[in-house]
Amino acid sequence: MNNYGRKSNWVRGKCIGKGSFGVVSIGVDESDGVVFAVKSVENSSIEFIGCLENEIRILKSLSSPYVVTYLGDDVTCESSSVYRNLHMEYMPGGTVTDVVKHGGVNLRSYTRCITSALSYIHGRGIVHCDVKGKNVLIGNIPGYR
Repeated sequence: MNNYGRKSNWVRGKCIGKGSFGVVSIGVDESDGVVFAVKSVENSSIEFIGCLENEIRILKSLSSPYVVTYLGDDVTCESSSVYRNLHMEYMPGGTVTDVVKHGGVNLRSYTRCITSALSYIHGRGIVHCDVKGKNVLIGNIPGYR
């Protein structure tokens, strides 16, 4: 497996989300303290490993300010389990769903970014089959990503 710029010495922090096939945690690079997101799937789940491998392949091929950045991937042994991990840019603003629940943000401010992201991936023959507020991440700049 490749690290693609992500150092191999990192520690897993708290869980920040759970999806249909993986768990997302905070990762911290031990050498420089950089925080990133780690989506992990237990190696015993062949079907879910395939889903994560597909996501890794797709994210590696994308480069857009409106799509989360791929940082690397690896395999780790933790406790008695083996995990396949996808390292991604950490988006500290949470999700559009979180923001709406806690502040009633005007969703129009995010519409252009969402449309740009979908246009970008569709132009590369990729269809996102699970577009929803919970899957729209917010970075440091409002409406970005």
